[in-house]
Amino acid sequence: SQFKSHDEYLRQVNIKIDSQDLSFASGKALAMAEALQKAFDKSISTKYPHNTNPDLNEKVFGAIFKAITDLANGEYKGKNIQAEGFGVKPVDIAIDIIIDQAIYKHGLSISKDEQEELKKATLKIVLEPALKKLRGMTEVLNILPGAPTLYAGDDLGATGYESESKNIYLHNRSFIHNEWLNKDNKDFKYIQDHYDRMNGLMKMRGRPELHALNDGAPFLLDTQDGKINGEHVDITGILRQGTDNSIVISLINPTGLNHDFAGEYNPGYVTLERIDIQDNGNNSPKALTKGLTPGTKLYNAENENDTYVVRKFGDAVFIKRLIIQDNNEEKDGEIILNGTTLTLYSEPQNNKDKQEHKTLYNKQFHLAPINNRYNGDLKQINLGKNLSLISKA
Repeated sequence: SQFKSHDEYLRQVNIKIDSQDLSFASGKALAMAEALQKAFDKSISTKYPHNTNPDLNEKVFGAIFKAITDLANGEYKGKNIQAEGFGVKPVDIAIDIIIDQAIYKHGLSISKDEQEELKKATLKIVLEPALKKLRGMTEVLNILPGAPTLYAGDDLGATGYESESKNIYLHNRSFIHNEWLNKDNKDFKYIQDHYDRMNGLMKMRGRPELHALNDGAPFLLDTQDGKINGEHVDITGILRQGTDNSIVISLINPTGLNHDFAGEYNPGYVTLERIDIQDNGNNSPKALTKGLTPGTKLYNAENENDTYVVRKFGDAVFIKRLIIQDNNEEKDGEIILNGTTLTLYSEPQNNKDKQEHKTLYNKQFHLAPINNRYNGDLKQINLGKNLSLISKA
């Protein structure tokens, strides 16, 4: 090899890329080419290290790079194709055809097993950062007003872009790899973990103790004062108050964001001295905090053993985290926000009292018996006389 390292070789490759006239190229094809060039660079460097076998490293990457260039320019196995068709394909299919083109035209010679290993490693490098960002976006959607929606296949790492270059009669029919969920398939454990976590997020709105996320009135809290590595960071807080005075409070961690599609998303470790639940403009508690009187306890939606409490000092009303000490005594501590969101909920006492008898409930309307004649047998209810319909508004 004429290059001392893979980085030096890659710099020469990038010089060639920068020298090309791309003014007439498909933007989607170029985006796919850039993403997969970076991913293949990482997977090839891991599987065929330059310092171990530089000639093999450069031969494999050179063949892959040339194949990516062919496809971005609309060439595949000696035929002209729509370059945009390459750009909008699911990533796993794009990886397959890159390797096919590298073998067909550019002399890539590796075993079938090595091809499969390279494909799986490259796909993981592309998908993992994207899946983590998707989970972060889903967490935020869950706490905002409206109905969070998941597109079919997002929970399985499905990719691809709908375009006129695809068969117009097969829109939204990209293949979904349910076989990736097979627990025996260890190569796709990251997909299985993503699937489980996305399902958990999408079930959040169905939890009775969090019903205020569905039917509660939303209020934007004053910006909270967070700290990360000693530096100030603004934290957004949203309070949702249900008609039964149940409260859900959600904080959003804005740290860890980046605009690099290949970059990892890792929210920072943010601490808050407290969560203020009053209007700092006139220094008086908001009327909506009547469901959060001093002493009211709140619970972390992800861990009910993580407990918080409403405190009052002078005119200030705020929330502190309860810390259980070694002697089982409680003390107030700082609030930790080390994920995308932190959601707390309180359950008013009148809700706990109502648990002694059953009520009917659905997410669109509250159906509550006017009297206590309902004993669990729907046949004994006179729906016309014994039920009151209250709209969620």
